Amino acid sequence: MRKLLLVIIVVVSLTLSVNAQAIGYQGKKFMIEVGYSPASNLSSRYFNSRLSDDYFNNDSLSDPLIFKHIPKIGIEYVIFNSGSLVIRYNPWKYTSNMEYVNNLGSEIGYVGNQIKGGMLTLGYKSYITATPAPLGTYFGFFATLFNFKTTFVDSEYDENPTPTEFIEFGTESGSSVGVFAVLGTKNILWDQVTLDFCLEGGVFLKGSVNESALNAGEFGNGYSLTSSSSPQYTSLSNTGTFFFVVPTISVGWLIF
Repeated sequence: MRKLLLVIIVVVSLTLSVNAQAIGYQGKKFMIEVGYSPASNLSSRYFNSRLSDDYFNNDSLSDPLIFKHIPKIGIEYVIFNSGSLVIRYNPWKYTSNMEYVNNLGSEIGYVGNQIKGGMLTLGYKSYITATPAPLGTYFGFFATLFNFKTTFVDSEYDENPTPTEFIEFGTESGSSVGVFAVLGTKNILWDQVTLDFCLEGGVFLKGSVNESALNAGEFGNGYSLTSSSSPQYTSLSNTGTFFFVVPTISVGWLIF
């Protein structure tokens, strides 16, 4: 009986000890972070997925190495000593070029095909080092909702202004979901400042995208696009090229 009582006391003591351990780094679980990602089309050179851009494709030019500077803001909340939830937002804008023909004079020009919107990301990080989250090395999975609009604007490679017929076409709205894997590490300085570096890689799914080509009189009798691709789908595809692999560095504040 005494042995059984002793076992019960030991088990209860261990349980209370485990439950008494605070989750998080020194009991702190919530942080806000600002980040920066130098997204580029570098992956297109290694995975045979060139940017869809009539200016470079038509002139047989190799795609230039393009960097897009992406600010990010997010929060992270530790739910286990080895895991946390992440919510993050970042804007996105990119303009490619589409070739058009002046049907009256057979003049060829370029119009900018711009995609602009915001990405809301929800993710989970699993910390794989012995230190309590959010300190240490981690891997995780993110899901991103990308709501955007596409519109025609001036092309930087055409000195002529965009014809009114394209401007008056207006905007098209769309959305897509991206799935990403992430591998990174987070350090904590002075018990409050977080420094995070990670690599994210993934793809955007088609989602709600207009896949129809615009070459059937949408711009009147004066102009038509020479491309058989959908401007909106082309913009989403180019976006995916930049986000196929992207590094992110973040600085944050471990609040409580």
